Amino acid sequence: MYDDRCIAVYDSGAGGLNITKRIRERFKSEDIVYFSDRKNLPYGDKSDGELRRIIENNIRKINGFCPKLIIMACNTVSLAVREYGISSPVMLLGVYPKVKNNKKTLLICTERTAKSDCVKELLRENKSLTVSPQRGFAEEIEKYLAYGVLPQIKERFKGFHDEFDFVSLGCTHYSHMKKEIGKIFNRAEIIDGADDTFLSAERYLKTNPSREKEGKIYFTDKNYERIWAAL
Repeated sequence: MYDDRCIAVYDSGAGGLNITKRIRERFKSEDIVYFSDRKNLPYGDKSDGELRRIIENNIRKINGFCPKLIIMACNTVSLAVREYGISSPVMLLGVYPKVKNNKKTLLICTERTAKSDCVKELLRENKSLTVSPQRGFAEEIEKYLAYGVLPQIKERFKGFHDEFDFVSLGCTHYSHMKKEIGKIFNRAEIIDGADDTFLSAERYLKTNPSREKEGKIYFTDKNYERIWAAL
């Protein structure tokens, strides 16, 4: 059986473009709607009540496209949906922090993600985990993708010694800076929770494929068409 409904990718900005690119390359027949909520960026400075209203409203809008799958390509959204118990009539796939048990791991993430129940639990379970909240980093990456102004990454991490086995990217925006972060922590392996999300999406789409055709991608915010073309 074929399922020709679209895939929806939901992010507060450009963070989800990398996982969208991977899906596009792997499943060329699928139609994709990239739903970006730039007007509410950043999500990290919202109160719990405000963030919940924003996410619930956006998921309702996204379901209006009649997708077969919604990929929440934002760690903040994914964790909020889990903690608030937000539901959807179609499957929701999230992106969550990834760590290596009993290995020295640095998790870089937004301030809201650092305060989440998920990260608190990871800290209790992994004594070798260090969490580093990065205020404004996602917004700087948005500006870089839009205007080409490279963030001062070395300044952000100058207080860290290169003593980690792994550096975990706890925000999908950071994937756009993976090479630059890798140069700073050149002895560590960079890991990304979005990799697991892609694998989950891949398994789902293999069993719920679209008919053979040339799939299209649609952007709810036209500003991301130019960024997409440059990736």
